[in-house]
Amino acid sequence: MKKLIAGFLFIYSMLIQSGTDKIVGTWVSEPTPQTGEIITYKFQDDDTMKMYYDGNELPAKEDITYIMTQLENLYKIEIEYVSAWNNMVEKIQGLIEFIDDDEIRMELFLNESDEMPDNFSNESLVFQRE
Repeated sequence: MKKLIAGFLFIYSMLIQSGTDKIVGTWVSEPTPQTGEIITYKFQDDDTMKMYYDGNELPAKEDITYIMTQLENLYKIEIEYVSAWNNMVEKIQGLIEFIDDDEIRMELFLNESDEMPDNFSNESLVFQRE
């Protein structure tokens, strides 16, 4: 029984890790429909990231961290950062779909609700690997 549980945990950790490995790198969005701004996310292999809006880095008191979990054909991402403006811990959830190795669809949900949508809305953006 212990071997079965250990095997399950190993496979589960590999599934989680595979999404994290795929996301590492710099991703640049298409211009946003509302403002035309370009969003850039730099995902590190230590589960930290940097966020840029039109080339300006989002200021944070501590490293911005992320966790990815595989759903069926999508990944759920949970991002946490401490705002440099008010020292509040901000938690953001989102969805990521790997279209191919160099293109993803992503949408972040900024609401405080515990229930995150399980599909993209018309607000999702396509990002290219840089």
